[in-house]
Amino acid sequence: MADRDTTATPYKLSGDGVCYFAYPDGSLYPNLPRIRQEALLPNNLSYHPLPLYSNWGAGAERGTYQIDNYLRQGWYWLPVIALREYHAKDLYEDYQYKPLFSFCKQARLPITFQTTQIQAQSFSDSQFNTRPDSTNPCVLQVNGLYNGSPGFYLFTPWPPDPTVYDQIGEEFVTLDPALDWMQAQWNSPVKLVVINNNEASYRPHNEHHEVQGDPQRGDARFVALYGADWNTDTFADRDQVLTYQGAAISNIYGRMFTAFNNALLPGWASVVRHVGYQNGFGEAYGRWGGWINFETVTQSTLNPMMPAWNGGSPPIGYINWPGQEFHFQCWSPMMGLSNQSQCKALWYQEDPDWWDELSIWEGGPQKIYGQNGTEQSPDYADQDAYPYATIDTNNGRDLYGAKLMLTPEKFRSYARVAMWSNRPRVVRHYFWYSEATSWIDTWNVHEVIRQVWETPLLTQFWRSAELVVNTSQVHPYWDSLLPPGYPIDESKRWIYLICSTDPNWNAPDLFDRLLAIVPVYAIAMKTGTAPSREWLLITHPTIEDMTAVTITIPDYQNVTLDLTVGGQYWHIVEGQAPVEVTV
Repeated sequence: MADRDTTATPYKLSGDGVCYFAYPDGSLYPNLPRIRQEALLPNNLSYHPLPLYSNWGAGAERGTYQIDNYLRQGWYWLPVIALREYHAKDLYEDYQYKPLFSFCKQARLPITFQTTQIQAQSFSDSQFNTRPDSTNPCVLQVNGLYNGSPGFYLFTPWPPDPTVYDQIGEEFVTLDPALDWMQAQWNSPVKLVVINNNEASYRPHNEHHEVQGDPQRGDARFVALYGADWNTDTFADRDQVLTYQGAAISNIYGRMFTAFNNALLPGWASVVRHVGYQNGFGEAYGRWGGWINFETVTQSTLNPMMPAWNGGSPPIGYINWPGQEFHFQCWSPMMGLSNQSQCKALWYQEDPDWWDELSIWEGGPQKIYGQNGTEQSPDYADQDAYPYATIDTNNGRDLYGAKLMLTPEKFRSYARVAMWSNRPRVVRHYFWYSEATSWIDTWNVHEVIRQVWETPLLTQFWRSAELVVNTSQVHPYWDSLLPPGYPIDESKRWIYLICSTDPNWNAPDLFDRLLAIVPVYAIAMKTGTAPSREWLLITHPTIEDMTAVTITIPDYQNVTLDLTVGGQYWHIVEGQAPVEVTV
């Protein structure tokens, strides 16, 4: 089909199911050049690229949905195309990828390819999990048994035949008809982000040598290499085992990704970034003594598995996880965000091209209405969901009642703080694959992305301001902290400003701290030096509007403000009164 000017009227699908757009940079899509420009900027802590919005892929967004509802509406959107798992490569339908890919080609847009765990084939595919012990990639225990049952095994980071991962990586590409078609259409894409959900399918580091104190259930391959005499409750042993694990994972994932890339056209392989969910730090750190078995930081690195990857999309912004996490209390994603706020610079030290994202989730209908609830009939018995929180007498929560419910405006306000505390390249929203578009429309947070792009003052602060650290308080997650010599700087770990509404952050009882209600969270960005400093203050009331809240700007002065649900920006010029920023 010849090129046609489609700036006035978008085309419908052609006979082969492809939507052709010869000039998608026209007036119907004014932001496409800016999206491309920011996505291709190099990492720079002195000039942060502006954030893009994307998600983990929802079935209803296929065809031309993202074109019509996001890009044509002026969203700063990173398109996402789902790739099929190894056992479902024959289930593609043209509409699922051809229209959007064709548009991205014409507009020269970067693309996210969403995958599940590519590596999961090693334990879920019978061609691998039924192999003899000498070549089986699953965890063979010291007692001679495989844990679980075929299809539900875990894989070992020390497989006797690592070429399994060469085959998995290569065939993920070569057996995929959608990738074949897309490569034939566009041999030199501008940037490809392959996002892998990467939920660990190998044992945690404290279960390689034994499981729940039983050495017979240890990983026989690990024990053969490194012995069984480990106490991973100590930092020395924990770090050593994590180092072994990191090197092993980096080896087998590295092989898999190398084979994946080698199976692509050179023009594709040169621009692919393999980005893993959970490649971050901080959700658990310091919350209780057991964090030592969940976080992976060692003296030498934030994450020993990093060398296998080109980026991370950590779930620090998940309001539904773990358990009774609610946005209005101390035990919330806010704590992990504060823990992670210094990590971007550390990631860039290890890999200057590291693609950093932030994954967020409001929790879906199950978190908002309860596991068995609906909007009309909430499930008040589900202790992990919001309806229960409104009647929970713990800490007097029942006094607030329905005001404790998470609403879209509160979630966007939270997402604003999350985004500014880390300044990621992408804010990636999770929705269930089968989520209704009405839910996605209600809960999306594109508005907070738009404000950064289209408000010059916010753009300026995003690019070059520094995040203010509150050194006069300690992070309320202070149990069994890392000893000196680790990458994390404890003096930079607390970013929330002192508010007159604060709970007792230092309550000695763990659950008095974790379950304390936090009526206001506030952070600040700063530019300049005294006496010509400027601040961008970002306020987030978690429950209700509040009057006369006093907030302390470190190394400056107190300000007293009236705050509204949905959050606000305040511009403070040294020596002048705060001014609310219109967005």
